[in-house]
Amino acid sequence: METGQRQPYKVCTKCAYEWNTLEDLVADLSLRVDGYQVCFERAEDGLFMLTHECPNCQTTLSIPAAEFAHWKTGPDYYALKLLTDECAGHCLNPTNLEPCSAQCFVRWVRDVLQFLKTHQVPQHVEKSENTAVQS
Repeated sequence: METGQRQPYKVCTKCAYEWNTLEDLVADLSLRVDGYQVCFERAEDGLFMLTHECPNCQTTLSIPAAEFAHWKTGPDYYALKLLTDECAGHCLNPTNLEPCSAQCFVRWVRDVLQFLKTHQVPQHVEKSENTAVQS
C-alpha cells in the first residue's frame, strides 16, 4: 500500500468488496439488516448483523454498535428497562428490528436499526473518515 493511502472502512470477509466509509456501507442496498446482538452491560458493545446479499457471497458482517454512537438522537437514558412494564422485549430477540419506546439506555440502538433498515444516514451525521474496523 502506498504511503498516505487510506484503508477502507470495512471489507467483506468472503468476496472482498470494500466500503470506504460507514456511510457507504449503510447506503449499500446489497446489505440486509439481520439483527442486533445486544450487550446489556454496555449498549456500545453490541453488534449489528448485516448480510451482504450479492451473488456468490451471502456472508454476514458484524458492525460494533459503538461505530454508530454518533448517530444518537434524543435524550440519553441511563437505566436498563429490561423485563419491566415499559419493556416490550425487542432486544431479547436478535432478529427483532422494531423500534422501542422504553426510556432505556439501549433505546438508541433500536433507533439506529431504523436508519439501517432504510439505508439512510441521519441528517445530523457528518460524513466520517474512512477508518478501518476489524472484520
